[in-house]
Amino acid sequence: MNLYAGMMEEIKLRISSIEYATSGLLHFHPVIIREFAYLQLRMICELIALGCLVAHGDVPATKSKMLSKVWQADEILKRLASHDRGLVGTDVGELDRPRRSTA
Repeated sequence: MNLYAGMMEEIKLRISSIEYATSGLLHFHPVIIREFAYLQLRMICELIALGCLVAHGDVPATKSKMLSKVWQADEILKRLASHDRGLVGTDVGELDRPRRSTA
């Protein structure tokens, strides 16, 4: 659980660094700020994917050798989703909304 908590703390730190970088307090070219923010978002996605592996460590699919060599967030989540055991959230799609009466 300490590993998972550490990952979540790192995510909070990375979010704070994005907020600081985009606040205007850093005097870098906007392109550099944007690239920094995107890099942090990518790292956050990877931490979330790795956090899924840590949180579901009791599930045999998360301990496969093939999965242990993957580091890309999208690939980790795809492989977890392929096991269809509720390891990754699913898209709720378009929600039905009640139609408003025009009368």
